[in-house]
Amino acid sequence: MPDMKTPQPTGVWPKVRFAMLDGAAAGDITLPGIAFTGADKILSVWVVNLTLTEADPNTTLLWSPVDLTDEFSITATNTINNTGGTSTELDLVFVVWYDGDYGETVAAP
Repeated sequence: MPDMKTPQPTGVWPKVRFAMLDGAAAGDITLPGIAFTGADKILSVWVVNLTLTEADPNTTLLWSPVDLTDEFSITATNTINNTGGTSTELDLVFVVWYDGDYGETVAAP
């Protein structure tokens, strides 16, 4: 299985990439491979919160996806940001973006 923190081509369109990242407080999130050149564009950012509820007799795992695309922008090479937006701490962040230069101008950190 590929490392989901490393950008993966979708297979549908080679310049569309995705990554699953650890959430953080509102602000900068490191996204290796995204460029601040104007060529790359965020297509979607989804946050998935997993909640485990223990109850007798069953334990339930609930997941709730939230579309936060409008909160995020590319603010530097290898960085997306939602300062003043929703905290994604303890969540999974799924990002899909158009890689306009197909990774030619960005080196992973």
